[in-house]
Amino acid sequence: MKTKMLVFFMVIFLMGCTPKSSDIQDLVTKREVPVPLPYAYYRDVAWLPDNSLGLMYFLEVSEPKYLSPDDVLSIFDLESNKVTAVSMPKSDGTVCERTWLLGIIARGYDGNLVIVAECSSDSSGGPNLLLKYDVQTRELQQLFDYNKQRVGLLHFTFVSENELVQEKPVGHPMSNELYKVSLTDGSIRRLLPNFLRARWPTWSSQNKLVAFWGTAQFPGKEPEGLYTFNDIETLVRAPWDLYVMDKDGNNPRIVFPLISHVGGLAWSPNGDWLAFGGTIDDVDGIWLLNINNPNPMGIFDHNNIFDWSPDGKKIIVVENKEFDAKNNDVPVKAYILELPECIFENSCNK
Repeated sequence: MKTKMLVFFMVIFLMGCTPKSSDIQDLVTKREVPVPLPYAYYRDVAWLPDNSLGLMYFLEVSEPKYLSPDDVLSIFDLESNKVTAVSMPKSDGTVCERTWLLGIIARGYDGNLVIVAECSSDSSGGPNLLLKYDVQTRELQQLFDYNKQRVGLLHFTFVSENELVQEKPVGHPMSNELYKVSLTDGSIRRLLPNFLRARWPTWSSQNKLVAFWGTAQFPGKEPEGLYTFNDIETLVRAPWDLYVMDKDGNNPRIVFPLISHVGGLAWSPNGDWLAFGGTIDDVDGIWLLNINNPNPMGIFDHNNIFDWSPDGKKIIVVENKEFDAKNNDVPVKAYILELPECIFENSCNK
């Protein structure tokens, strides 16, 4: 009970200090674009420099009672609407017998598509690989083998050509952790060991900062001390804070507190703006935040998957509905959000 009360009073205190948000959706030009399979469940999207999208989605459900889909990855050309399937690699000379579980896709350091993939035919959870898909040659290259350490199953960001900051699921999403991963020597080092939970890192090469969702130590208890369902429910429902830190995990600081139902988080390519999904003051959607003027601006009214265009002027949003009897006959929609010039002049709220 004491833990719950401490959380409650902290939330109330911080809410009083939180800057107000604003809505600028009427200034955003929203253009609908087709998706290759309008009835699939889309899990992730990456906007690539050749004006194509990497799209990861669930293709089918084998049993109506259970969610056992195949993960499928395709490249979708925004100009021609053509789709190219990306086939996962063979492992040790044999085909992955069941299916590849695709964790996350993202635009890599060199602009190509980078993929986290795990073959589910191995009951112990492997192989678990970081792959690069060259959009020009259409070839896959293995960047890293995680040796079944399961560090590589979730969100990652390149902080240099050969270094990642990557999320590891630990009781997802209650107590996830962030790690620094070297593709050169294979070393893996945990960042923020004193944090209760941290997730969804994104790197700004301009500001030299990693942004992430985080929660510092939970008042009164550590994760291993959360024995009751009430304790766990309190933590899972607790809002997240938006942090930035340097690439080695030093100097973490909150740039905006108390965001609920958090989703995607991504720096703009020019490093000025953070886009994120979540609920602020009971309003759900996708938001923009300049860390030098922390007043979130709503640009889309649903918390869906998204990515910045490589030029940082637009954002692609793809609906990610759940598979169920009610939603399967409703087509998924995708939109390109063309951001107003006032965003880049820091004058939208003046």
